[in-house]
Amino acid sequence: MRIENTVSFEQVCNAFSQENPAPTFGSTDYALRLLGAADRQFGGWFRTVLSLDDIMGVMLPPHRHEGLELIPPSGLTVSDAVRNVESVPQSHICRQRIETLSRGPLSAVFLSAAPVDDPGYSDYLELVRRRYGGLTHLDGLHRLIAWAKSDRREVVAYVAGLKVTSGL
Repeated sequence: MRIENTVSFEQVCNAFSQENPAPTFGSTDYALRLLGAADRQFGGWFRTVLSLDDIMGVMLPPHRHEGLELIPPSGLTVSDAVRNVESVPQSHICRQRIETLSRGPLSAVFLSAAPVDDPGYSDYLELVRRRYGGLTHLDGLHRLIAWAKSDRREVVAYVAGLKVTSGL
C-alpha cells in the first residue's frame, strides 16, 4: 500500500459522493453512515493506492443478496470471495454486477484499518469478536471483487485508522 496523503473526513465524504452519484443497491445512505462510524472510531483518514496483493487481503463483511450468501457471517478476504464468485450463477445480480465492474473504469473504495465496532453495524460483529485487525471493507465490495478478478494493479482507497509512523 502506498500512502499518498492525509485527508479530512469532509474530503472522504466528497470523494464518496463523486464515486456514488446515484444510489446503488439502496446502500448509499448506509455506506455514508458507516463512513461516519469509522470516522468516530478511528479518525485519521488517508488517501492510499492499493496493489493487487493489498486488494486480495482486504476483509469483506457478510454479504447476502437475493437469497445468495456471497460472503458468510464470518467474513472473507477478497481473495476467497473471488473463488466463491465462480460458483455463483451468472444470472445472479451480484455476479452480473461484478462482471460489469470488472470491465469498467476504476473508482475509489473505502476501508478501515480494522472492523467498525458499533452496534448499528452488526455485519462487523463477528470480525470484532475475532479481533480481526486488518484492512476491512466499508464501501466497494463488488468493485473490490471485480478488480481482483480482473487483476487490476492499483486502486485508490480512502482508509480510516491507519497507524503511520513516518513523516506524513
